[in-house]
Amino acid sequence: MPDNIYSSYRSMSKHIALLKKQNTQLINEMKMVLYSTFPELMRYCKQGMPAWVLDVLKKYPSPAAIEKLKVEQLSKIKNVTHDKALSIINKAKNSTTSRNNSVQEFLIKSLAKQIADKQELIDEHKNYLADNCKGAEVDLIDTIPGIASYSAAAIMIEIESIHRFATPSHLASYFGLHPVMKESGDKQFAYRMSKKGRSGMRALLYMCAQTSVLHDEHLKNIYHRHRSKGKKSQTGNWRNYAQNAAYDMGRTHQYTALQCNNR
Repeated sequence: MPDNIYSSYRSMSKHIALLKKQNTQLINEMKMVLYSTFPELMRYCKQGMPAWVLDVLKKYPSPAAIEKLKVEQLSKIKNVTHDKALSIINKAKNSTTSRNNSVQEFLIKSLAKQIADKQELIDEHKNYLADNCKGAEVDLIDTIPGIASYSAAAIMIEIESIHRFATPSHLASYFGLHPVMKESGDKQFAYRMSKKGRSGMRALLYMCAQTSVLHDEHLKNIYHRHRSKGKKSQTGNWRNYAQNAAYDMGRTHQYTALQCNNR
């Protein structure tokens, strides 16, 4: 497959990034509204906005609406267990916020629907990209633990051609994963990730790295080695991901931990 095939999908990749940004804005707005209307529900939204929370809010957008429910009614919603339903109803009954606000209820319903629709649209675009952006390089990247079809396609769209990079380190630098010396306020110096590359790609690699440490012993060892040195981030894993991609595509064979150990 010619290298420029991947660049033809760049507009799709940028559109997905735009949809994600819009969804993040909607989620942030929803959290601000919930903070003033039903703050007790915020404990379930620490990492995004779960689909079941959106389903609850689309039907019952206020503590006043939820406190009237029976546990059996609320637990009919997917992924809402009996215990979770009981806890939410009790929180609604004990909520200290205003009991009746039709404007806020309308806004919460609207936001919940918009977030759910936007997430569905994002998934639709990601599935299209995963199904159509194909190539030997994508297949090779897909063999790295933690990287699935969409992630492999998105990485290759950013890289376009591995021949653009002389070494794996050049590729890591392109993504802003290379370490640089940084000075803190108290004049202490330390190596930190430069973050000068593409932020969207770092976010993608972060999620892949989170998965990799659960399923690949070699990458898990890298993670624990960095943690033992007091590092809180997964910088080592991120950098290793970029180098693995370059190594695999440059030599056209699949990822294995043994290959990494020999580098």
